[in-house]
Amino acid sequence: MSLARIAFVDHAPFVGGAETVLLDLIAHLDRSRFDPIVFLPGDSPLVRHLDARGVPWRDLPMPRINVRSPTALLRWRRASSDLARLARECGVDLVHSNTVRAHLASAFAATPDDVPVVWMLHDDTFPRWLFDRLRRRPARLIANSYTTASTYNLEGDPRACVVHNGVDTQAEPGNRYRFRRRIGIGSEKALVAHVGRLVRWKGQHLFIRAAARVAREHPQAHFALVGTYTEGDESPGVLGGGAAYHVELQRLAQLSGLGNRLTFAGHQDNIADVYAGIDLLAHTSTRPEPFGRVLIEAMSAGVPVIASAQGGPTEIVEDGVTGLLVTPGSSQALAEALTKLLADAPRRAEMGIAAHRRATEHFDIRQQVEAIQSIYQDVLGQAQRRDSK
Repeated sequence: MSLARIAFVDHAPFVGGAETVLLDLIAHLDRSRFDPIVFLPGDSPLVRHLDARGVPWRDLPMPRINVRSPTALLRWRRASSDLARLARECGVDLVHSNTVRAHLASAFAATPDDVPVVWMLHDDTFPRWLFDRLRRRPARLIANSYTTASTYNLEGDPRACVVHNGVDTQAEPGNRYRFRRRIGIGSEKALVAHVGRLVRWKGQHLFIRAAARVAREHPQAHFALVGTYTEGDESPGVLGGGAAYHVELQRLAQLSGLGNRLTFAGHQDNIADVYAGIDLLAHTSTRPEPFGRVLIEAMSAGVPVIASAQGGPTEIVEDGVTGLLVTPGSSQALAEALTKLLADAPRRAEMGIAAHRRATEHFDIRQQVEAIQSIYQDVLGQAQRRDSK
C-alpha cells in the first residue's frame, strides 16, 4: 500500500481524554504507511502539543452544537465545506473524526464518492437522535469501549467495532518521590489519589467523604485530588463543575476535618510522577464512564485501582485481582474498599503486579494503534476497489 494521508479532525476546547488518545495515536502511527495531518480550530489548546511534536495542522473553525441560532445551519455547512476543501488541498485519503463537532462537520462533508470517513466515539455526548440520523455516513464507527458501543446501539452493525484505548506500557516510569515532595508528603505515608477534571460527575465529593471516614482508621494515610477545570466546565448540573465546584470541594474538605491530610494538587504536567508516587487510585464517576483512561494509566504504573462498578471500568478492572469495583455513588462503599487495601500492603503489592500485567496484555498503545491502522487499511482498500469499478 502506498503512503496514505490521514486527516485527524478535532475541535478540542481543552486537552482531555479524546485529545490525549489522539496524540498517542499519532505518535505511534506507522509513518511508513500513514502520513498524519490535523484539522482543528486554530485557537485550540491542542495546537501547542502538535507544534511540539512537529505534527502539521490546518485551521478548521467549527461552531458550537448547543447554541441556538438562525445561522447555525449555515455555519455548519461552511465548516463542512471547509473540511472538504482542506481534504482536497492536502491530498487526504481518509478522515479520522475524533469529536462530536468533528463528526458533524465530516458527516455533512462526506458523500459516497468523497474521501472515506472514520468516526472515533469516545463518550456519550453525541445527541442520540442526531447520531441515529447520521450514523450511515461514516465508513466505520470505532467505539472506545463496549459501554460506548451500547450507548449508540452499535451491536450488530458490521461497520462498527470496539477498540479499547491504550497507554504506552513501555514508557519510562515516573519518579517515586518527586510528586510526594511537591505536595509535602513523606515516603512513610500511604498516598491515595483521585485523578480527573473537577466536574461533578467525576465524583470528587465522594472521594472527600470517603477520605474523611478512612482517615480516622489510618492516621498515616494522605489523600490528593489531582486535576483542574476549564471555562467550559463552568455550568450547573451533573456535567458541570469548574470554579464553583472547586469551592464546594474545598468547603466539604474543611467541614470533613481532613485538614492538611487532603491536598488539592491541581494540574500536574508529569502525570507519570503522580502514578509512581501513589499507593492507590480512586475513580468515583457517578454516571457510567465511557472508558476510564486514568485507570489504565495507573495500572500500567503498577497501582491498584478502586472504581465505580459501572461503564468502562468494568471492562478494565478485574475485581479482586487488579483492584476493586464498588457501588457507584456510595462514599461508604469506597471508604470500606480503601480501608481494606490500606490495611493490607501485601495484597496491594499483588494487585499492583496484576494491574501492570493486565495493562500490558490488554491496554498497550501498540495494540490500539495496530487495530486502528488495520481499519484504515480496510476502509482505504474498499475505497480503492470502488473507485476502480
